[in-house]
Amino acid sequence: MFTDNTGYFVVGILIASITIAMLFELGEDYFEDGTFNHSFGQYAGAFAAGFFGGLSGGALALIGWSMVGGAADYMLSGNFNDDTFLKDIVVIGVTSVLSVGAGYGSKRVVSCFKASSILKLQTNNLSNRALSNIGMTAVKVGKKGVKETLGKIIYQSGNYFAGEMVQAVSTSVASNSIDDGLYWIFD
Repeated sequence: MFTDNTGYFVVGILIASITIAMLFELGEDYFEDGTFNHSFGQYAGAFAAGFFGGLSGGALALIGWSMVGGAADYMLSGNFNDDTFLKDIVVIGVTSVLSVGAGYGSKRVVSCFKASSILKLQTNNLSNRALSNIGMTAVKVGKKGVKETLGKIIYQSGNYFAGEMVQAVSTSVASNSIDDGLYWIFD
């Protein structure tokens, strides 16, 4: 298992998620009428959605955090309406599930690309050079051993580091896009 003892990685994901949510809000605000005139509550809602969307955990936790962020955005931005409350909650839930799914899919694709680069090693010399490049100079193995062990390590680290960042960004982007699309369908 990989850990982030400094906390920088988690903070980086939160910052990326908040930034994406705020950029979507800015873009939506500007492209509506060419000016920036959304209320403070709308920007506070986008910030909250980005913050909760950037929290980590398993799939169910991510869906839950995404729903909390969507609900916070809904309440803070002044969109609450008794007549559309049920529809809005359904849209928030469906958006959360689909955006987390998109994030996991993106994470899987990135992880596969990282692992496939090390699995293309053709000779024992190349395999051992790859090991020495990451500081494992005392280890001498053949290409089959590298493909089986180092490939798995890279795949798992890709799942954690690059995959987590791509997942957070993809989830945030998908959440904003899916939300707009679902409202277009329901309206």
